[in-house]
Amino acid sequence: MARTAAALAIAALVIAACGGGAGATGQPDIQVEQARAPQPASSVAEAFFTVRNVGTGSDTLLEVSTQVAAQAQVERVTRRGTRITMQPAGPLSIPAHGAVSLTPGGSHVMLLGLNTGLAAGNEFTLTLRFRRSPSMTIFVPVVAAPT
Repeated sequence: MARTAAALAIAALVIAACGGGAGATGQPDIQVEQARAPQPASSVAEAFFTVRNVGTGSDTLLEVSTQVAAQAQVERVTRRGTRITMQPAGPLSIPAHGAVSLTPGGSHVMLLGLNTGLAAGNEFTLTLRFRRSPSMTIFVPVVAAPT
């Protein structure tokens, strides 16, 4: 009995030292790549980028904000036949060693109620708030709208 208890205690110490075991979580390490926003033709705009997590723990993008619009939100595009709709996506999970891309025609950041003109060649900031990682402010270049 004493040997079994000692073996279990040693096994528990080894698992804890290795960071394994039930409920163990690593740390996320968030990076943002390829941020851009096409020059808008109206009072709304879209922003695109990839959120990459090179860490060992998952994270969640909870919120996006900016000073250039009254509202910023991640939206999901849904296609049913020829009908396309956009709706708030809610929190976006970013798995450990994974990435989430916000792209034209897919999930993206919608900027509603622009309070300043966004001209190609300029840039603005977006602040990304995560569940586990610290908030991150990124620079988003405004690029010429596709023709």
